[in-house]
Amino acid sequence: MIINQLSEYLIDLKYEDIPEEAIEKAKLCFIDYLAVYLRGLESENAKIAIKTIYELHNGDFNSLNKGFINGIASHSLDLDDGHRLAQLHPGSVVFSTVLAMVSDKNLGLDISGEEFFEAVVIGYEIAIVLGMMLNPNHRNQGFHSSGTIGSIAAGAVASKLLNLDLEKIAHCLGLATTQSSGLLEADHAGTMGKSLHIGNAVYNGIISAFLAKNGFTGGESLIDGKEGFIKAMASEVYD
Repeated sequence: MIINQLSEYLIDLKYEDIPEEAIEKAKLCFIDYLAVYLRGLESENAKIAIKTIYELHNGDFNSLNKGFINGIASHSLDLDDGHRLAQLHPGSVVFSTVLAMVSDKNLGLDISGEEFFEAVVIGYEIAIVLGMMLNPNHRNQGFHSSGTIGSIAAGAVASKLLNLDLEKIAHCLGLATTQSSGLLEADHAGTMGKSLHIGNAVYNGIISAFLAKNGFTGGESLIDGKEGFIKAMASEVYD
């Protein structure tokens, strides 16, 4: 099962396994993310999202709400980094998840720089591998890969930051997969919905990790099972 393979990769990857070239690239991607994110906070999309969180949660910017806003802001200008073959924007999902979790004082996550890059590289790797495997069929069926696959990548990042065990990582990825969503028609229609997909992906990934941490089951077959992601949203895959 694909989720089992991803879970094993996630739990095994250590900073010393990452090539220096990849670390340097991750640093550049982070700088790029910050530039797009900070400018995106001034967008109408982000302003409405922030206002809505204030209305619904009385200004409680926990990791879920931060992640939701981070995702919307970083994709609102559609200038975030992209991978041509995977046909998605990994950075807006990956960094939005990391920053939302490490900045939430209630979580008490004290991660090192090495742990930061472990989570980032894992998020990018899983997003790009799945994107290349599922596209172009997934996109041609009308799905926004940054939102759908992004949900799984965000779950992977959150799992790594929470240091979940192998079984709980698999459950997290299953839960994130079953919440995958995002239709490209939102972009064709000229709406703000495309940036919402990223906010949702980050939210889904974080909530999935905490649900799995507390015993909520997700399942290992959600990607390649008989009625899983591939069957429902891609039809066939590429090696």
